[in-house]
Amino acid sequence: MTKKEQLPFTQSEANRDYLLTEKKFNDEHFVEYQELGGESSRKEYDNMREVFIDHTHNSYVMGNMSIGVNGEQDADGFYMYESRPKSCQAVIDELGITDDEFEKLFRSIDNVTAWT
Repeated sequence: MTKKEQLPFTQSEANRDYLLTEKKFNDEHFVEYQELGGESSRKEYDNMREVFIDHTHNSYVMGNMSIGVNGEQDADGFYMYESRPKSCQAVIDELGITDDEFEKLFRSIDNVTAWT
């Protein structure tokens, strides 16, 4: 029996399941954003969420911070910063949003999927 035959699912099934899970979280994040008083459209929110993830993934999820490194991308395309506040400021700067709007964006994700 080959390794491929031993898998309980195909790669396309795994990809589909991942995409369905990702869509579920996207939907839940957007609902939470609206409940927090966010007023951006779904399309605008999805863009903000993507920028947020790109800039904060390393510092919040991975705990990966490097002294003297600010705004460089790692091998996976996520940005690296020397502190969490610097990663948050990068989101605010790129999106041109207020601190209040950033807080809604952050909480919309953290309240649903524990970003911190």
